[in-house]
Amino acid sequence: MNDVIRPQPLTDRDRIDLLLEEYRSLYSLLLFRLNAMEQRIPFASSTLATLLGGLPLLPIEVRTAALVAIPFALVWLLLTTLNHGRSKEDVLRRVDEIERLINRLAGEDLLVFQSQHRSRTDAVGGRTAMGTNMVILTYCLLMLLGCDYLFREQTTMVDASAVYSGYVGFVATVLIAAVWRFRVYRYQKSTNHRNALFRSHGLPW
Repeated sequence: MNDVIRPQPLTDRDRIDLLLEEYRSLYSLLLFRLNAMEQRIPFASSTLATLLGGLPLLPIEVRTAALVAIPFALVWLLLTTLNHGRSKEDVLRRVDEIERLINRLAGEDLLVFQSQHRSRTDAVGGRTAMGTNMVILTYCLLMLLGCDYLFREQTTMVDASAVYSGYVGFVATVLIAAVWRFRVYRYQKSTNHRNALFRSHGLPW
């Protein structure tokens, strides 16, 4: 009868190699998230500003429909930007974990960029994410003010203007609340089997 081949336990070198593969993959994802966030600002400043600037030239029916739709577009713009920021935060925290574990497995500090970065906990998603979010939020609020102004310019109906101003105010509140929730977002640490590996090397995961 053939002997059953039993899998050999992973050595520390094997674990380091596996973690390094994940580390490289995470940095590729990090670059994607960073590029996606950086592209939001020129997209917002060109596309939406051009649309808002051209509204006075449109028929009033089309203009009204656009003024209703633009706040929805601003919500989409900000929320997708925040999603990239949260994903970037998750990647940064996981990179931090991997660096600490590899260093513990190796017995010396080999990877330190994220795990020992002095501003690693200053802002969710890093300073780039927070800065981009604040720029996009400011731009969205200015766009909402522009929409409200254009709507008031095109109508003499006080009730309609009041309703639209309430709509704009509601959207502005949603945007500000979304950024606030982002600022208090926290990475949810993994609860799978890898936690035992972290704890076995003295790390609190």
